[in-house]
Amino acid sequence: MVRIALFSEQPFSGIFRLGQIINAVLPVFAIIGVGWLAGYRRVVDETAAAAMNRFVFFFALPALMFRLLATAPIDEFSWPLLAAYFAGQLLVWLAAFAAMALIWKRSMAERVIGAVSAGLPNHVFLALPIVIWLLGEAGALPVLMIVALDSLVIYSVTLVLMEIATHDDPDRHPFRAVFDAYRRSPQLITILLGLGWALAGFPLPVAVETATTFLGAAAAPTALFVLGSHLSRARISGDRAMLASLIGLKIIVHPILVWLIATGLFGLSGNDLWVAVLVATAPVGATSFVLGQHYGLFRDEASAIVTISTALSFFTMSAVILLM
Repeated sequence: MVRIALFSEQPFSGIFRLGQIINAVLPVFAIIGVGWLAGYRRVVDETAAAAMNRFVFFFALPALMFRLLATAPIDEFSWPLLAAYFAGQLLVWLAAFAAMALIWKRSMAERVIGAVSAGLPNHVFLALPIVIWLLGEAGALPVLMIVALDSLVIYSVTLVLMEIATHDDPDRHPFRAVFDAYRRSPQLITILLGLGWALAGFPLPVAVETATTFLGAAAAPTALFVLGSHLSRARISGDRAMLASLIGLKIIVHPILVWLIATGLFGLSGNDLWVAVLVATAPVGATSFVLGQHYGLFRDEASAIVTISTALSFFTMSAVILLM
């Protein structure tokens, strides 16, 4: 049997085991399922779910972002990998934003969340564990590079745009809007603090690393639990064509664009190319749902996009690995 490889070399040795992908995806659905059951049985109502979502937004996620950025070896970054990934991501983000505005006539805030739904993957809670299981700890660096870029650019800009869109004040200066975005969003502050800490080269104190590790570890399961509880009370709503388009942009168009740009413009190969494409194939992260829940809009659509894209990513991510 002849094996056709789309990449220069297999990035890991041995026979690919489907169980590694199953082990990464099943826990995600298990936590969503527990949250759904808790919501369905009314153990967790909307008030409790909203409180847990605020915990993720204001505490757990900022702690996670700070630790990842503060401990990232920035001097070892592969800038061509970042450029290739970000170029594909930016094209997808802009395409989703334009479609939400021109085709589905959504509000400014919903356009931003729709763009995030298509352009911000679940790299921390899904892609990173898969890469580590397949490549070991050394494979984590490219993923952390992408996380740092997404945190600093995509996520920061998203929060600023959301603040501008949801706090409509004609007398407010644009710089004031940016200041308000940082003042209301501890995640933006921790992104800057974490990046500054890494650039300064300071070691992270053990006590700080331990505290942020404990607190940050709660971000993923809590967000997924809240997502599941919301699904128990909400029907999948929204334009089906819109949902399909945003999901397709994320798990199909995004990795194809990254592969074309990485190979055609930057000549990437090996592990850098493989990791960039695999992260691009990852499903929509729970961030879009967290934002929708926090700002009180696009919640049903975001929950549907996260859940469906995660289910489909089992097949798309497996296909990417099998083709290498």
